[in-house]
Amino acid sequence: MRNFDIQKMGKRIRSNWRLGYVIIGSLAVGTGLIGAFLTPRGPITTVQALGWMAVALVLGILAGFFTRSRWSLLTVPAGFFLLFELARIGVDGPTVDWIHPCQLTG
Repeated sequence: MRNFDIQKMGKRIRSNWRLGYVIIGSLAVGTGLIGAFLTPRGPITTVQALGWMAVALVLGILAGFFTRSRWSLLTVPAGFFLLFELARIGVDGPTVDWIHPCQLTG
């Protein structure tokens, strides 16, 4: 049985950009799905908003660490928001429905 070395694994992931994108893409998609499940109408309280900002910061740091590419600035948030919006399509409410021009709140 070989010893598990985190430094060797980190170097291996950072040297292969495709593997880095697979890992960070999986994290972004998973985070988007979890976010849609936990907060289907978006963050409503201050604690929820700050919590999601912290999650986004950690996801961005991990994306930069694993991919070492500026393209991750575009692809990771796009993957997160795409899955977040697709996962909450069936949710009803004022913050997720279509715009109603005849109502005061839109």
